[in-house]
Amino acid sequence: MFAQAVERKHRPSVQRGDVPEGFTLVERAPKALSDSPVERKSVGEERKDKGMNAVLAGRLMKGREQRASALNLPPKINASVTVNHVFRFKSTVSTTVTVSVADLALICGGVATSGTSFTGWCSSFRVKSFKIWPAEGTVDVNAGVEWVGAVQQIGRDILEEEVLPNGITVTKCLTSRPPAKCSAADWTLLSSPTNVMALVTTASGSIIDVSLEFTLVNIFNGPSFTGAGFTAGAIYYGCLDQQGAAAYLPIGLPVIP
Repeated sequence: MFAQAVERKHRPSVQRGDVPEGFTLVERAPKALSDSPVERKSVGEERKDKGMNAVLAGRLMKGREQRASALNLPPKINASVTVNHVFRFKSTVSTTVTVSVADLALICGGVATSGTSFTGWCSSFRVKSFKIWPAEGTVDVNAGVEWVGAVQQIGRDILEEEVLPNGITVTKCLTSRPPAKCSAADWTLLSSPTNVMALVTTASGSIIDVSLEFTLVNIFNGPSFTGAGFTAGAIYYGCLDQQGAAAYLPIGLPVIP
């Protein structure tokens, strides 16, 4: 077996002239360089790389287009101007006063259109809280806020009171926020200006802070008030009980005459 393998290994190549009669010498064409396995592999890898680069470029372009389209589409905004402010008042009576929808809109201010008419710039509002610093007096008056609303009957029968001995100075304020199920707890329009929002009771000389979030006139109109002594074009602010006795005067602001 070894001798035959050696003989085959060293067998001389057949020349064209040595072909026996009846046989034909067939010559094989040399393999092209591009047909070699190594060359085909490099071409395939090159095509794969080109395809991958094209995919990545497409993804990058798509991401840029999405970011560009997002920047070109502005988000929705609330065009109505919304203001948060705390209005301070001083009580001149020791009785319970009624605070209506129109009263809370008028405390936000407005402008006099003539010597007898006034137009407010608050179109809607939401009450955040009332804070009362009771005044010291000889007559005992329970300071408090009673919230009024269409659904006030839904709730718990509960009464909370804080009674101070005579001669003890009040060291903290009374804070009252609208319950979740009353009218003042949500945004209110001026469609029913006479509706009662709250009943406020304080001693004369007490300080009341009213925290409001309100919108300036945009789609809906503001409150109007008719009186006397206005200066056309001047700005005024209403009392907390403007529609009533006007006994809770704003501090630091020009008041409606």
